[in-house]
Amino acid sequence: MEEEKMPDPSTMVEPTKFDLIIVGTGLPQSIIAAAASTVGKTVLHLDPNPFYGLHFSSLSPPDLSSFLTSQEDDANVIDDAISPTHGVENDVDYGVVSLSSHNLYSNVDISSHNFSPSSRFWLDVSGPRVLFSADSCIDLFLKSGVHHYLDFKPVDLCLIYDSHSHQFFTVPDSRNAIFKDHSLSLTDKLCLNKFFKLVQLHLSGDGDSGNVISPEDLESPFVLFLEKNKLPLKTKWFILYAIALADYDQEDLQASKHLLSTKDGIDRMAMYHSSIGRFPNAPGAMLYPMYGQGELPQAFCRRAAVKGSIYVLRMPVTTLLADKGSGLYRGVRLASGQDLFSQKLLIDPQYLVPQALASSRPDVLRGSCQNSCPRDMKKVARGICISTTSLKPDASNLLIVIPPR
Repeated sequence: MEEEKMPDPSTMVEPTKFDLIIVGTGLPQSIIAAAASTVGKTVLHLDPNPFYGLHFSSLSPPDLSSFLTSQEDDANVIDDAISPTHGVENDVDYGVVSLSSHNLYSNVDISSHNFSPSSRFWLDVSGPRVLFSADSCIDLFLKSGVHHYLDFKPVDLCLIYDSHSHQFFTVPDSRNAIFKDHSLSLTDKLCLNKFFKLVQLHLSGDGDSGNVISPEDLESPFVLFLEKNKLPLKTKWFILYAIALADYDQEDLQASKHLLSTKDGIDRMAMYHSSIGRFPNAPGAMLYPMYGQGELPQAFCRRAAVKGSIYVLRMPVTTLLADKGSGLYRGVRLASGQDLFSQKLLIDPQYLVPQALASSRPDVLRGSCQNSCPRDMKKVARGICISTTSLKPDASNLLIVIPPR
């Protein structure tokens, strides 16, 4: 998407009233903007950054370094010493509520790199995230017409790391691939093939009662079901982390709060299997946006713009405007000083929206705009490593899985 020019502070946004005002061009906000504009709503979409996507963006190495550094340095509380504003509609008075922003990234460590920064490198801020070809999000792209603004490339190969041998192994994605895999022993192949057949029988419903997975097993942790079927450690990792794409350690039953049930694990295997070969030019199960996951919010923003949404980048929102009569949030004040009004506001989770307004009438003035960011968020460690050579020179697009242990 073409980069917007820096807004002139003296330039006024017209009109000043919208059905929906959205702050932040992340993927959820961009999808909502496209949906609202498609059904005829007037939408104003704002972002303080010079690029689309916010935490779902894809940036060059210098831009990513600048973004992370600014996120770490600029978490602040916006000045709340702002005088009341006077509404343009029916002479309504509005109170102002300062927004505080909080940093979603902490302990940022950026090491120097030996290659010259180039536009050839695009790094996902919060990704990367592969997409199954049969996933409902792909259906959403097709149904909404957003696919016209996207290009995907297939994931040619999935590799999994084995800490015991310090090697990468190819993940077999079908029964034929199992028997062609020279890294698996005959015993491993037979166990894995037997398990795949059991899952297929269960999904098809053609097996007798001895072959279909019992309700008790379906409710049990998936890792226990794999152990019950005597799958070796490496093949168990194939299924848990490379096919079912479990994000958390599935083998620490006491500590992990994100254990996959057998039912969920089998559903993910079914999704993987149904994704293989869905599109003629993508024989594998997974797809990835051609230029990074930042293409996804941009595509929805394009769709919304075609339907009439107005976009303004590099324009921070300093405060929210609250109707003193009802206490509901009814607008925003831009860094340019302009006040804009809407019955509906959608604010990015990086902002902390007050639950109540500091006012002489706290019983009346209350925040109707809730922040969706939970206060008990857990920390996730994320790293970006750039290799000097390809791990698999004959494959252009790889998914590399390193199990939690």
